[in-house]
Amino acid sequence: IFLYLGVSTLSGVQMCQRIKLLLMPVKYHPSVGFVRKVRTMQMHKFTLIQLACLIILIVIKSTAASLAFPFMLVLLIPLRLNVMPRFFDNA
Repeated sequence: IFLYLGVSTLSGVQMCQRIKLLLMPVKYHPSVGFVRKVRTMQMHKFTLIQLACLIILIVIKSTAASLAFPFMLVLLIPLRLNVMPRFFDNA
């Protein structure tokens, strides 16, 4: 039951939708808020950064360095607050 619920809710997760948009031509993008309000390259850049962070966390969790997993989660906060604004503008 939990597996079904998890898989069925993936379609509503914005990150999963943006990963699908990476592979889709721009003219086929749906007309939803996060697609209309942000330039396509900015959205793809943010998605790739998020995907890289997720992959790093999965790799750390599955290796012998798994004791550092909580520390790496905490390091995502300064990444979001200090490093990410350098890649994106407010326009």
